[in-house]
Amino acid sequence: MATETDDAVRDLYERYPYPRQPGSLEPFLRGDRAPTWNLRDSWSLYFPEKPPRNDVDVLLAGCGTTVAPRLAAVMPEARIVAVDISDNSLEISRSLAEQHGLTNIEHVRCALENVGDLKRTFDFVESHGVLRHLADPVAGLQALGEVTRPDGALGLMVYGKHGRTGLYMLQEACRRMGLGTDQRSGERVQALLTTLSPDHPFRAVHADPGA
Repeated sequence: MATETDDAVRDLYERYPYPRQPGSLEPFLRGDRAPTWNLRDSWSLYFPEKPPRNDVDVLLAGCGTTVAPRLAAVMPEARIVAVDISDNSLEISRSLAEQHGLTNIEHVRCALENVGDLKRTFDFVESHGVLRHLADPVAGLQALGEVTRPDGALGLMVYGKHGRTGLYMLQEACRRMGLGTDQRSGERVQALLTTLSPDHPFRAVHADPGA
């Protein structure tokens, strides 16, 4: 059952899909670039006792706008299911995939906690920076574990406190200013970001979001 927290997160990403301008996939299709986190290049980390494979079933839980097309570009034989709670994010991801002729992605609107409703299991389940947004992160982690095959692997990324110091500084400033997740608050936050000095700690966080 969705909570107020879940609804707020969904509404935020409907208004501000991230990143909104995903850029070209050509460097990924040519092999010049690859996602920072990708199963192809990190196979031995997740499956140290198995020979590399490309024809794997992958679940991207909280795919945003670029993760699925970029992974599909570097692993064209993989069967990728990309889920997200934001229709807007899914549409951008779907359009990017279609633009480059990628047919190995299935996009599904689904809350991370409800991935069991897919009635499928996966060789590899990836969720980066999503669990922390859930009202009940433990329930989300359990849901991901249940759709990971017994001999599969689960790749997670959670945010570290010190690396996000700049972001937490801005969040506190926004709270003190009484800003929320509505359209006007979003515009004020965007204006605030333009005033940051080049050496502000937030600059280290706000790198290429889909790399």
